Amino acid sequence: MTRILPFETVYNFRDFGNYPGHDGRVVAPGKLFRSANLHHMSGDDVSRFQNLGIRAVIDMRYLPERQKQPNRLPDEPAALTLSYAAEAEKKTMKVAPHEAFMEHDLRGADDARGYMMNSYKERPLDKGFQNLARQSLRHMAETGENVLVHCAAGKDRTGTLVAIIQHMLGVPKALIFEDYMLTMTAVDMQPLLEMASVKISKQYGRPYNPDMLAPLFGVTEDYLQQAFETMGNIDGYVEEKLGITAKEKAAIAAHYFAV
Repeated sequence: MTRILPFETVYNFRDFGNYPGHDGRVVAPGKLFRSANLHHMSGDDVSRFQNLGIRAVIDMRYLPERQKQPNRLPDEPAALTLSYAAEAEKKTMKVAPHEAFMEHDLRGADDARGYMMNSYKERPLDKGFQNLARQSLRHMAETGENVLVHCAAGKDRTGTLVAIIQHMLGVPKALIFEDYMLTMTAVDMQPLLEMASVKISKQYGRPYNPDMLAPLFGVTEDYLQQAFETMGNIDGYVEEKLGITAKEKAAIAAHYFAV
């Protein structure tokens, strides 16, 4: 199975199904997808998206990101977008936290790595993340619709929620991490870093070299491991922090295992 899908204008578009799960069953391919943002999606890619039958788009981006780069989606079938909650707590946010960090605090690769480790540590406890994860999982339980999870780059916020979904379906931890690390295969990182270095240097008026940006643009296993350590017992986290019931978990399994 080819997990990395051939989108021309959307980074990191992947199928995260077709892994072994609970009781020897297999997570269904062609129902669970992940990607970067859809703002620049071309007409051909809109058609590709449409052909995947995605009916629920889980947009993990903050409000300033969504306003700056709204998704381009097919008109038919109309996809329901579930977006980052708790906006009332963040009304004063002008830019996303990672953008503010790059502008004000990023001076080297160690700063970038420290920021990433801390963001993965804090994300599972963030009320906005929990609200959107809860809303998304309940929608999956109720509808069984084909789902796309995405954020700006499709790796951090997306990667955390995808890991939770895969764990709920019984995907072994080693395969969850293997799937997470596919970002480094799906994205040609060096040209992206060089392009970003030029763009961000112009934007903020000081030099940003590719090496200092690399920890922000890539992934390492210890990033996701940090989120796992914060959650601890992930089944307990899903039940206690996200409020997902045994009935809802069973419904998700019924919808997203291969027949």
